[in-house]
Amino acid sequence: MTPASIAPPVRWIIWAAMLSSIGIYAGILLSGVMGVPEDNSGVSLYLPLSILGFVLAVASVGIRMAVRNARDSSGRRSLPSWADPAYFAALALSESSAVFGLVLGLMGSGWKGTLPLLAVGALAMLSNHPAAFFPRREED
Repeated sequence: MTPASIAPPVRWIIWAAMLSSIGIYAGILLSGVMGVPEDNSGVSLYLPLSILGFVLAVASVGIRMAVRNARDSSGRRSLPSWADPAYFAALALSESSAVFGLVLGLMGSGWKGTLPLLAVGALAMLSNHPAAFFPRREED
């Protein structure tokens, strides 16, 4: 198994940018810049997007656990060759939960519908920080 190829500072920068985007989504919804539709069209999508958002957040954590528990042929824990793609997939899944919250907020669902998805996305993103995926210091 080969070590991951992305430099650790790059991983942290990407992670921080994606985490801060969740804060930007909340800021957009708090500011009211986008306005709220009067017809509450987001209510019909609340349940499917909420379920999907929670499932994707759990899947992102599951990916991290798979990377952390990967073993080489001798049974020792080792960093798999697919760790970098798995890391980016986990970040994307975490982000998607927050995006679903943004979509519901823009469709007029209100904070009751958007806040749980924004929070779950942020918590999944926080749990998927680079040190959780790549716990050992890599030699460059």
